[in-house]
Amino acid sequence: MYLGYALLFIAAVGLVTCTGFLSLLLVASSRFRRRRVPAISADRFPAVTLLKPLCGMEPNLRANIDDAFTRRLDAIVDFPVPDPDLRRTLWDQCLGPHVPRSEDLDLDFCAQAFEFSGGAIRSVVVTAAYLAADKAGPVGMAELITAVQREYRKLGRLLLEREFGPYYKLVC
Repeated sequence: MYLGYALLFIAAVGLVTCTGFLSLLLVASSRFRRRRVPAISADRFPAVTLLKPLCGMEPNLRANIDDAFTRRLDAIVDFPVPDPDLRRTLWDQCLGPHVPRSEDLDLDFCAQAFEFSGGAIRSVVVTAAYLAADKAGPVGMAELITAVQREYRKLGRLLLEREFGPYYKLVC
């Protein structure tokens, strides 16, 4: 095994460690091509650059990460779930001024009931906008609740009646 294969193995292990980062493997496959026959003496020992891989993880619970592994991380960034006031602002800003809104749209309920991150709120709003556009109508609670149901499915969360309140009948 020469150096190229060793680095490719390290990159593959890094990819497994950092699940979801396919770009690391693509970089590795482009950097570690088959060697060509050296044409001049300067090509005989090419300079090898070792890159420190950028690794990202998104665990749901910090307690699930081993302490020994945590000590080896350079930086740990915690993104807390926004509070209901901030979630209300996020719902409103993600919908934007140009998206037609139905009269029954209750963003206060959505902010209180669904504890989503900003990215999840954006995903729900985009899905709801597509659902509304498919019906050629404004975004209403039916579209938002359907989009929330789909986001819950993606996140692996259960649909609880107490969270959906009076709109639970829309997801049953």
